[in-house]
Amino acid sequence: MDLNRKIIDSYVSSLAVSFGKEIISKREKLGLSRMQLAKKALMSYKWLQAIEHGDKTPSLYIITSLSLALDSHEWESLKPTVNYGFKIKGKTMYLSHISNPEK
Repeated sequence: MDLNRKIIDSYVSSLAVSFGKEIISKREKLGLSRMQLAKKALMSYKWLQAIEHGDKTPSLYIITSLSLALDSHEWESLKPTVNYGFKIKGKTMYLSHISNPEK
C-alpha cells in the first residue's frame, strides 16, 4: 500500500473515534462522570470531551494518563485490537493499531 496523507488521516480518524467510544464505555462502567475522569487523568473536561467524541487525537502521554486513571491494566479492552505492549509502573499498556479503517 502506498501511503499518503489522506490514508494516514483516515486511519488516525478511525482510531480516534474507536478510542473515544471505548473511553466512554470504560468510564461509564466504572460509574465516573466525565468531570471525575478528567480530574483523575489530570486533563481538562473539554479535552476529554473532544477525545471521547473522536474530535481530538490523544498523545501517548494522554493515552497513558487515561489508562492509569481508568486503572486499565487490561488495555486490550480499549479497541481496536492491540499489537504492541510496554510496561509502566508494573502495568502492561498497549499501543493499538487498525488493520482496516473502513470497518
